[in-house]
Amino acid sequence: MNYKYVAAVLALGVWAPLAPTAANAADTAYELPRVLVTEQRSQAFAGGDVYRESRLGVLGNVDFMAAPTNSIALTQQVLEQNAQPGRAFFDTVTRHPSVLVGGCSTDNNVELAIRGVRFNTYDVLVDGMPGLMAMANNSLNWVERVEVTAGANAALQGATAYRSATGAINMVPKRSTETPMAKFTETFSGKNIWTHAIDIGTPVGDNGMGIRINGQLSKGDTSISREHIELNNIFVNADYRTADSYTSVLAGYEDSKHYGMPEILMLKNNVWNNTVTKLPDADKVIDNFMPDWSELSRTRKLMLIQHERNLSDSMSAFVRFGMQSINYYGYLDSKPELLNDKGDYKLSIGGNGSQSKFLRHSLSVGVKGTLHTGDIEHRYTVGYDRLSSMNEWSNGKGGTTSTMTDGNIYDASPLAKFTKPVVAPANYYKGNDDVYRSFYLVDYMSLADNRLHVLAGARHQTVDTMSFDKSKWVPTLGIVYRVNPHVSVYGAYAESLDTKSAPKDAANAGQTFKPFVTKQYEVGVKAEYGDIAGSLSAFRVDQPQMIQTGQVIEDKPVYAMDGSAVYQGLELNVFGQLTDTLRVQGGMMLITTDMKKMTNPALNGKDAQGVAKLNATLGLTWDTPIAGLSVDSRVQYVGSSYADAMNEIKVPSWVRTDLGATYRFGTERTPLTLRAMVYNVFDKHYWSTTAVPWGNQGLMLNPGRTAMVSLSAQW
Repeated sequence: MNYKYVAAVLALGVWAPLAPTAANAADTAYELPRVLVTEQRSQAFAGGDVYRESRLGVLGNVDFMAAPTNSIALTQQVLEQNAQPGRAFFDTVTRHPSVLVGGCSTDNNVELAIRGVRFNTYDVLVDGMPGLMAMANNSLNWVERVEVTAGANAALQGATAYRSATGAINMVPKRSTETPMAKFTETFSGKNIWTHAIDIGTPVGDNGMGIRINGQLSKGDTSISREHIELNNIFVNADYRTADSYTSVLAGYEDSKHYGMPEILMLKNNVWNNTVTKLPDADKVIDNFMPDWSELSRTRKLMLIQHERNLSDSMSAFVRFGMQSINYYGYLDSKPELLNDKGDYKLSIGGNGSQSKFLRHSLSVGVKGTLHTGDIEHRYTVGYDRLSSMNEWSNGKGGTTSTMTDGNIYDASPLAKFTKPVVAPANYYKGNDDVYRSFYLVDYMSLADNRLHVLAGARHQTVDTMSFDKSKWVPTLGIVYRVNPHVSVYGAYAESLDTKSAPKDAANAGQTFKPFVTKQYEVGVKAEYGDIAGSLSAFRVDQPQMIQTGQVIEDKPVYAMDGSAVYQGLELNVFGQLTDTLRVQGGMMLITTDMKKMTNPALNGKDAQGVAKLNATLGLTWDTPIAGLSVDSRVQYVGSSYADAMNEIKVPSWVRTDLGATYRFGTERTPLTLRAMVYNVFDKHYWSTTAVPWGNQGLMLNPGRTAMVSLSAQW
């Protein structure tokens, strides 16, 4: 750990208690809410962008000031500001400064990173359960809030499909309402995308039953040439509450068709410093290197059943079961390869392997409650988790063809002559069949009049794949001390058992490597003064790496585990009401990376590929003197980074500015909301990088200006 980071955090912890306060009688309360069978709807901080509580894994909701992690729970207000079809997920989660994503047109494309470490969108949780989200466009019309956690919490979150180690993202679905309501939203965006969305919630009778229905139809062309999306879904969440129990059933169906999806521009076969000597001019290249028939389409079905029942006044038992099936029925996609400084590239797309299926089952059972030993209150959870993940790939049948074109990144005309390959009916074979099992015990202790909280968790994790079966105990430890009603200091440590698999375009595609341990350390301070709250933390992550070895077989790279990387940095979060008419939500992350113990000594000391040294985001909303009218703005800065493991391809920093306005009018019986947003308002064009291994020597062109207008009516 770089001790200057720790010193900075502790200095703030010493200074903060001396700052002016606005204490009142309510400020002196430290006590956390008791464990409840039915979770309360959390209250938001001033300004309404961030909830006071977010889910701390198996423990359930914990107050922001009492959690030993850097977490924020983004409200419906933020989700509505970031409702651009195809980009809603990325635009929302990057409100947390620890979340990085390369440039992309839609959620389909580039995976993101938390604290510089890859986070796969398959690992997004649904109401705390893994295995129920997917790659490809994910609409958030059915989501009540999005919880983003960066920090040491492996024993709390459990195993996920791709074992993302440095944080968690949780989608909390909308639940039934206490009174009947209906909301209709019409949205226009891109070149001609129309989105029709309906949201209906109502109690059913007076016996504790309720239902929430969300549906969406979206279709049209984005602001990028030749890109077309169709996103349709329906989600139904039914629940039943009694004095001693809570039951809910969430069912969803989603169909996503995506044509002409922009792809990463790859620099392969040692062209850099050979035939390619400089980055192409992002202002001059065409905005899409793919033909309009290239495709990434899928259907997704999910179900989540939850039941919790009181066993006594201080203990409850729970069982949760989820399943998801994904059918990628259209996958005609590849990554263009840049050949020279003139901008020539080659692109080959085959019908072979163009389809795949995934099936995941997720189970969680256990008991939770509170007990006392002397003056110590224990909030505990004991349970068992199981996640199974099976996928099948298509290798095609007779009649499948491939097609190739020689294009140019400054000229779109060759793409019009690029013919679509023939796709034969799928002939599936089994890819991975993995099972992740774990037993866990987590104890959250409160003592010293609830000023001190100690978290101790352990999870016995087992990774069972077609190649190996390995188990290990992994701990999560945390401590939070409430210096005064306005300031908490905390520290945390966690380990996680992870595995990685070679990507689909590798010569050893699908090979799953031996499990390894990721270690994460964190110290920080949190503060809340008046209507402003925030946190400052220092972190360090040690993780073994999967890299391209440099060996190429049939023009495909070979991947292997080699050496490790150290990620360390500072994180700042701030949110709340600056004045009566101005609210803020944003932050920044400073991060350094260092490759170590690599087989190739030339890699030692290099920065990790695709990790920007500085990421900053700032959102401001001004409530104007005109009744009902507010102005929204967001600026995102992403620092320079390297597009390759050898740190030869340096990509400059970039800035994106979004501007918009919201006007609320209508009657008390039928409130109306008119919203307009312009993303990348100055139409800046720039390259960015990605931290995923298959993105080595890859460049992603960010989308240009995109406008969105929506009108909502509620009854």
